[in-house]
Amino acid sequence: MKEMRFENLRVVVGESARSLPDWASAAVQLGAYARYASALQEEGRLIICCVVPSRDVFTALVGLGSVIAGGLLFKKGFCWEDFKNLEPGTEIYWKKNGETCNYSGVVEAHEEVQGQTMVPVMILKPSRKKGRWYFSESKFQECIFSQEGLPSVQASERFTIAESFYEALGVSASSKWLMTAGAEVRFVTKGAQFRRTLEDWAMTSDSDSVGSSLDQLLILRDEGDSSLAKARITHHLGTFLNECPVSIIDGPLAFQRISDIDSGSLVVVLERGELAEEHVDLLLQASHEHSQESEEQFSELALSKIPSTVEVTGYCLKMA
Repeated sequence: MKEMRFENLRVVVGESARSLPDWASAAVQLGAYARYASALQEEGRLIICCVVPSRDVFTALVGLGSVIAGGLLFKKGFCWEDFKNLEPGTEIYWKKNGETCNYSGVVEAHEEVQGQTMVPVMILKPSRKKGRWYFSESKFQECIFSQEGLPSVQASERFTIAESFYEALGVSASSKWLMTAGAEVRFVTKGAQFRRTLEDWAMTSDSDSVGSSLDQLLILRDEGDSSLAKARITHHLGTFLNECPVSIIDGPLAFQRISDIDSGSLVVVLERGELAEEHVDLLLQASHEHSQESEEQFSELALSKIPSTVEVTGYCLKMA
């Protein structure tokens, strides 16, 4: 976590950008810690419970920390080997470098033509381009590919802003992380109320920037949305479609779904008045299953001081 440039994070208040208060910085660090833990622990998971005065913004900032850490952990994007090994029938999205038109299509079984591997793709969109395109490795390099829908022309500006935001925090823009499929965090929450909270908080990593809302910086999409996202939001009564490195349980209603999340780090955020017997029971069970061996994997990670307004309990569990 030493790579994270926390000092660059700012919250925009009025027309000025200010350093994060201690509780907000703690939330970002906890989210990053949870994301690093999910990468370190192949045979276990981290469970953290945070009790705070107000959870709305705290929950969002935990998610932001997970997204930042995911960008720092990123090693490689979608490559030719990944592409040619896709199962026939897989939907794929792409656009040509330097162009704005987005394509989607269905991959067909690759063929060997004069000693060269060719991957045929039946175009679905745009309809005026329908037909079959053949991609060689050189043609693949001329395009940006993803297994999630690429941003439209209108949304591309948001991605550019997000790219600059994360680059100032140590995430390499050349890594193509933002254009690579896969969310870093899932919020389990009451959708509409949570989104309103995100829209009201503007963040920046550049003191000269006007800032952008958290939902834009998180690249937040609903669980069932096929568009690219670095954070997914699932209603507490919704369906979990994909695994995620970090899941954040936002409040007691979302807590009812905890048994449905069996992989990745788990962060439960509650307000003081919401802490109930069932939450304490979870922590007691986790304390009995805590693995010292798993905890030692996190020795290289360190959290700065947690303010007294934030109560944190965490355990490292071994997977069954």
